[in-house]
Amino acid sequence: MIAFGVVAVAILAILLVFTRGLEWFVSSTDTTLASATGRQVLDEIRQRGPERLPAANLTFDGRAGNPKDVALDFPPDPYPVANDGTRNYTMVVRFSDVNPRLRSVLVEVYWNERSHVKLETYVARP
Repeated sequence: MIAFGVVAVAILAILLVFTRGLEWFVSSTDTTLASATGRQVLDEIRQRGPERLPAANLTFDGRAGNPKDVALDFPPDPYPVANDGTRNYTMVVRFSDVNPRLRSVLVEVYWNERSHVKLETYVARP
């Protein structure tokens, strides 16, 4: 009887570890895909150069449905939402002045209410 109890506890522990491992795998996959999406947006921003960036401190919130700046075609695709076939990755792009010669560009990529990644770069003013 004691042996049965020990085996049952061992099986439950193995199932718990397996379940947690699957959750961590899914979480790491989402983090990797969100990071790649954010890097894609930041790379496009850097390639465009400072002349084609908004002049003001602005926030483009894809979660709230904020549209692109049509004149500048900004933020670059895949703003506001990227989809990998199974999940939507919604973006928020923020501009702020660091000093008179430097601007911060922060890209946040959300895949649910609580989970997101933040990537930031700096762009010199022209």
